[in-house]
Amino acid sequence: MHHPEIESLQTSFAKAGYTTLGAGKLFHHSAGAIDQRGWTEFFLRNQFQHEGGWALESWSSDTPVPQPFPASVYNKGKEITGGLFLEWGAVPKEREEEMADTIRANWAVEQLKQKHDKPFFLACGFYAPHYPNYCPQKYFDLYDRDAIETPAFKEDDLADLPDKIRKQRQNRKKVHYDRLVAMGAWKDALHGYLACTSYADAMVGRIAELPENYEKANKR
Repeated sequence: MHHPEIESLQTSFAKAGYTTLGAGKLFHHSAGAIDQRGWTEFFLRNQFQHEGGWALESWSSDTPVPQPFPASVYNKGKEITGGLFLEWGAVPKEREEEMADTIRANWAVEQLKQKHDKPFFLACGFYAPHYPNYCPQKYFDLYDRDAIETPAFKEDDLADLPDKIRKQRQNRKKVHYDRLVAMGAWKDALHGYLACTSYADAMVGRIAELPENYEKANKR
């Protein structure tokens, strides 16, 4: 930790006597660098995450990916050796329960269903929407790809940045925007982002539906 003097939110709750429960992408960190203080329980969905120090990855041998793989026109025919940059695609809707963010949401739901005898803090972070923008087909079906309006792009938007930062952003733009436009894939990439935004929203909704049920259970 670069700043061990900074107290994390879960540590504050733990000091106040709360049970603290966490899952998913709550902090942006590299594998093995997560602040582990203050958690009563942090959910890890497989052995790799235990061994890797709570790696943020959502895609491994136990989670579905589109077929053929890789799926996007940007990566088609490439050998993926690390990362899934500018990658998007649909997985069969019947495999939704196997997806990492769904598994995390279901874990959070199970925590809310339990009877708690003291205050608790529950945090559940989702990876979506984030490359690779993979989610079940039904979320892609919510949007008409051809009807998607691409956002306005200001050509000199980076002009007022410091030189070093501007060069970094310009290089990023060449890969992330210019290449997609040249390939005719700008709307496809947006389609993947919108689909995964709706998928993430559905997972939030899955958890948010529980408070009423939780209140009833804890009044018995």
